[in-house]
Amino acid sequence: MLEVAAEPLRTVILFGIHVGLRVASECLTLCWGSIDLARRLVTVEDAHAKNHEHRSVPLNVLVFDALRKLRDSSPDVDPEAFVFIGRKGTRLKSIRTSLATACERLKSPA
Repeated sequence: MLEVAAEPLRTVILFGIHVGLRVASECLTLCWGSIDLARRLVTVEDAHAKNHEHRSVPLNVLVFDALRKLRDSSPDVDPEAFVFIGRKGTRLKSIRTSLATACERLKSPA
């Protein structure tokens, strides 16, 4: 799946696997201000966490590298800007369409 997934879906998948963030409530609401690349930490705000508790989670090398690439290609890395944005430059609210596209790519012969 990671090989056929386009950005930002690929990085969202990495967050789910390696950081353990829930897609809709935690990952897609993530802002650049919640990511500390220097310390390699992501902070999940209590308002978005399932148990309503603020927590910091370490980033492994795969997620760290993916975030750096995403940040370098992002038009807006203001602390209040969302990390995961769609083609129109607005916050990504769902991964349903891009996930379906990736699944179709997996089905078709290369």
